[in-house]
Amino acid sequence: MNSQPHPGRPTPFHPPALPLLVFTDLDGTLLDHDSYDYTPALPALSRLASLQVPLIPTTSKTLAEVSELQAKLRNPHPCIIENGGALCIPHGYFDHLAADPQAHTDTSPYQVLHLTPSYSRILHTLHSLRSLYHWQFTGFADMSVEQVVAQTGLSRVAAARARQRLCSEPMIWQDSDEALQSFEMQLERHGLSLTRGGRFWHVMGDTSKGVALSMLRDHYRQAGLTDITSVACGDSPNDIAMLEAADIAVVIRRPDGQHLDVQGATRTIVTDDAGPEGWNHAIEALLDSLATSTHSSTEA
Repeated sequence: MNSQPHPGRPTPFHPPALPLLVFTDLDGTLLDHDSYDYTPALPALSRLASLQVPLIPTTSKTLAEVSELQAKLRNPHPCIIENGGALCIPHGYFDHLAADPQAHTDTSPYQVLHLTPSYSRILHTLHSLRSLYHWQFTGFADMSVEQVVAQTGLSRVAAARARQRLCSEPMIWQDSDEALQSFEMQLERHGLSLTRGGRFWHVMGDTSKGVALSMLRDHYRQAGLTDITSVACGDSPNDIAMLEAADIAVVIRRPDGQHLDVQGATRTIVTDDAGPEGWNHAIEALLDSLATSTHSSTEA
């Protein structure tokens, strides 16, 4: 993994040895749901890095959180944050984005392409709805850092990063199921949507991890990677759109043995193990099969 450059330095995209993109959820998928450890996934991560296959975190986490992980992994590729609310692309990665006026460059070292309303607008809508209908819910903006720590098990520093939001609001719903349906309808009238993650409900714009995957895949095609296979890995309801948009869906089993019932465009893999162990086995097996297929095609 140390051969990969740090994402803080400009790293132009180069086609990988395998025409593959790996989009991955984090909590409960690449990261252990409780400890946030990715150590069991290191063998597959190292293979992806050696092949220069883009590893693209696609997560409900903030850019502040993902930037920290990207640096630890020395992963120079883009990420998708806050459930598809924004594409974050390292400066200099895609030549065709160098002068894109819609790519906000104020969050170094990434260009940020927003796909959803601003965080301030989302909060304004939530506060207005709560005042009008008296619904009971608690969002991250309502919580202190210590309360986020209590809800997530994150360190205080990591919890502070989780509150640095750009385009979505995680929340705990504390009202009835009937009220939740009314709440969701009101959000839609305001151009917002509600999705369920591993721990929280998330209020965001009319987008998803699947929409963001498709848009970023198009950027890779513009960069010359036309013959491409997209892989998506996930375990929670907010991953469904991403898994269905990918060519190959890797459904990560949960610790209780349950798993999502979704289908990728061409192939679906359900792991035997949960979390990063399952992720590692699935990606390694997939790399083995694709390498064999590519070798056979070359010989033919």
